[in-house]
Amino acid sequence: MFRQVISFRLAAGLLLAAGLAACKSSDPASGGPIPAGSSRAGAGPVGGAAADAPAPAARATAADSVRGSAVPPAADRRASGPATDSVAQQLLQRADKGRIQGDAAAPVWVIVASDFQCPYCQTWHAETYATLVRDYVRAGKIRIAYLNYPLNIHKNAWPAAEAALCASVQGMFWEMHDAIFTNQSRWSTMPNPVPFFDSLAVSKFALKDDDWRSCMANHSTAALVQADFERLRTAGIESTPSFFVGDRGIAGAQPTSVFRAAIDSALARASRGAAPARPRR
Repeated sequence: MFRQVISFRLAAGLLLAAGLAACKSSDPASGGPIPAGSSRAGAGPVGGAAADAPAPAARATAADSVRGSAVPPAADRRASGPATDSVAQQLLQRADKGRIQGDAAAPVWVIVASDFQCPYCQTWHAETYATLVRDYVRAGKIRIAYLNYPLNIHKNAWPAAEAALCASVQGMFWEMHDAIFTNQSRWSTMPNPVPFFDSLAVSKFALKDDDWRSCMANHSTAALVQADFERLRTAGIESTPSFFVGDRGIAGAQPTSVFRAAIDSALARASRGAAPARPRR
C-alpha cells in the first residue's frame, strides 16, 4: 500500500479560536463527506485517508489525523487492474513528493494547510512565504509541505489544487503554486479557470502538454486533494490558512514575525532534544 510522503506526528492541535485573517470553512469539521459539486468532478471518496486516521470523536492531536496514506485502496479507485493501479499510484507518489521543499535532514517541519482561492492565503504567500524560503528552507533549517484545504465557498479552489498537483507530477509544484497565488485575482472569478491554468503549465512552465492535460482531464490527482481535505478536517481545521510549525499550531495569515518566533522556538527545542551519537564498542 502506498504511503503518503507527507507523514508526520505533531504534539498539539491548531489554535482554532484565532479567526484572524482567515477564510472560514462552511463545511465544519464535524460534518460528513465533502459535498458534491463545487467544481469537484471526479473526486470520489478516499478510503486510505480514513483508514489511517482515527475517528473524529477519538482525535486527540492534529497529527493523528494528518498522517497516513493519501491514496485510496484499489477497490475505491476508478482505475482498475494492477498495471493501471501501479501507474496511478506512481503518479500520485510523484505529485505528493513534489509538494515538499527543503533538506530531508531539516529538523523542523512547517506544514501549510491552504486554499488557493482564499485571499488570506494569497496574502500570506505574498508577505511571508518567500521570507521563510530564503531564511529557513535554503539554510537547511526547515522543510515546507503544502496540504490542500479547498473550501466549499471557493468554487475554483479545487481545480487550482488539481492544477498544482498535476504540475507536481512533472516536478513543478512550487512554480505553479507561486503562479496560481500571484494571479489569484485573474482566475478566481472565471467560470472555468482550467484554460488559464493550462496557459501557465504549458506556455509559462513548458510542461509536457499531453501529460498535464491528461492529468487534469482525468482528475488524476483528485484523490490526493480530497485525502488532504479529509485529514485536515478530521484534525479539526476549519479555516485557511492554517499551519503546523513543529509542534505548534498557527491559524490565519499572521505576521512574518509570528512565524519567525515559532520556527526559532521549534529549532531551539530540536537542538536541545538532539541526543549525541553513542560511540560503538
